[in-house]
Amino acid sequence: MSGNEKNRGAAMVIVLCVMVVFLALSATVILSGSVALTTARNNAIFERSKAQVVSLSELFARDMEKQDFKDEKSLQHYVRDEIVGNRWPAYDEASGNKADAVRRFTMDASEDEKHQIEIEMYWTWNGAVGDLVKEEELKDKDVYLYVEVISTLNDSEYRVKREFDLDVNENTDAATKSTYPYIWDWKTMGRSDER
Repeated sequence: MSGNEKNRGAAMVIVLCVMVVFLALSATVILSGSVALTTARNNAIFERSKAQVVSLSELFARDMEKQDFKDEKSLQHYVRDEIVGNRWPAYDEASGNKADAVRRFTMDASEDEKHQIEIEMYWTWNGAVGDLVKEEELKDKDVYLYVEVISTLNDSEYRVKREFDLDVNENTDAATKSTYPYIWDWKTMGRSDER
């Protein structure tokens, strides 16, 4: 073997080594780009689901605070009928009645089965738990409603919880007084967001 052939063999080995290094670097760049793209996509999906939860929570707040108590499709009307109809017991942590007192509604937020939105609602008062609720008694009680909207995407959750305070006053409108003897006035007391 001549010296020229040895040099060609060594050059070929060096070229192959350089090609392997470039191939490894290219694979690293492609993998890094893929990870960055996946992270950005997940962050965008999370931000979109967060916006949905906040918007839904704000919609519930507007519905609870509006003064049109005759709207039978409103959340306010549902809450009133369930409480006064004695179909929805007040939540009392000490009595352990969470299963009966917390109302849960679940909806799929997208075609992706990993994303769900859940609404949890419960109410409390300083009356005796388990007593039948009479509407006129609510005038003198501290009544609070809690509405929590929860977005679950993959393994992460985003929660928006609103607290409402109820003032019950006598209805002075002669046209509606027979059907609705009391006006329910819900006021937002606060909102908390949790990730």
